[in-house]
Amino acid sequence: MLVFLYRKSSARPECFLHRVSTDGTTCTPPTPHPTWAPAMLSSMDRRSMLRALGLCSVAGMLHTAAKLVVAILRSRRMYKMLEHVPTARYKDASSVSGFSRDILDNIRRSHDWLNEISTGLAVSKMIGMRFEPGQVWLIVRDPQCIKHFLKDDFESFSKPAPSGNALFTLLRMWLGGGIFTFQHGVGAADKGQAWLTQRKIAANIFSKANFQNNMREVFVEKAQCLVDLLGAPASRGECVDIQKLFFEFTMDSIMRIFFNEDAHTMNGSESTYGSAFDAAQRSLMAY
Repeated sequence: MLVFLYRKSSARPECFLHRVSTDGTTCTPPTPHPTWAPAMLSSMDRRSMLRALGLCSVAGMLHTAAKLVVAILRSRRMYKMLEHVPTARYKDASSVSGFSRDILDNIRRSHDWLNEISTGLAVSKMIGMRFEPGQVWLIVRDPQCIKHFLKDDFESFSKPAPSGNALFTLLRMWLGGGIFTFQHGVGAADKGQAWLTQRKIAANIFSKANFQNNMREVFVEKAQCLVDLLGAPASRGECVDIQKLFFEFTMDSIMRIFFNEDAHTMNGSESTYGSAFDAAQRSLMAY
């Protein structure tokens, strides 16, 4: 007769096999083989792990394939909706990569490039990777369409969710949560409440009274400084980096209005905040 006896320990329960003879005495069991059980368990563990890895791999491939099919179907639906919208005049418009190559070649002059490829077109489309619905873009130049987006039906057109857009993910990391990164309108998860709160705060800052008093004085002072700086090169017929001067004009004005710091970057003075902001913006665009 075989009797299984269990002894509980702090680590795990132990099982001892005893053989009981017919006269009731207990015989000492033979010493078990020292290697076969661990070897069998190890082999079973390896098979289980390989089976689990195989199942995970299959599930991952099915998930990726499903996402790709959904993306292709969404892209085809967009192409169908925009089939009557003219295509902007970028290079390789019919290739699989679409505008990707051309936009990389013009990344340092993106505004000029967008103007060149859409001049004369009230609304035009740009298509990047054919299977990526996030790379179907519209360039809108018609004033009535812009009014529709920004005023008439503002609640229907919002920023993309950070989880689905690399640019806004990086903007959120840089600027944090605020009016420039929160979604608004019916498509937002909170129906735009966070954006609306930020909008009300900004409305209190950019009030008519503030513009007529402190802000107006600062902008006039900094604008006069900009005019003085442009006078000398204008008289000599020299070219100037107007983008740099406009950035410095904006930075000097904002530093006084928002932080009460008197910055003079237009005159060549260093501004730690201005330099950091400019470096972050340039790094973002380069990335």
